[in-house]
Amino acid sequence: MPYRSILITLVTTTLALLAAGLWMRAISPLLMEVNASTQPSTEPGELHPGMTVPATAAAHQPERPDRQFKALIKAVMIATMLVITLLFVIGLFTTFRAWMRSPTRNKKTRYVDAWKIAGERMEADRAADESGDDTGPG
Repeated sequence: MPYRSILITLVTTTLALLAAGLWMRAISPLLMEVNASTQPSTEPGELHPGMTVPATAAAHQPERPDRQFKALIKAVMIATMLVITLLFVIGLFTTFRAWMRSPTRNKKTRYVDAWKIAGERMEADRAADESGDDTGPG
């Protein structure tokens, strides 16, 4: 039934979207803290806790924590989008597969009673032996 594959697709996609939403809700306080740490300080001359001042000018400075955190969020959201898209594509293909199956292909196999056929052959052989017809070499 194609409706079963549609239902499974909707349920799994809904669960994936709910998991992504719960994850975003869980990290939203952290994201707000990171955004607040990148805002300019209110006191002039006060060093901001989110900014580090290097003692010497280095050729390569490490990336700021707020950018690292935002990159992590971006990576997780891209992975979530890929998983949800994959769920949609798999669900679409299973639904089309269920719809394209022809109902005439699903005929029941004709039941063959092998013991009955073997018994009929035995009776035919006995009848041929009793009538005197020898078909074998001899």
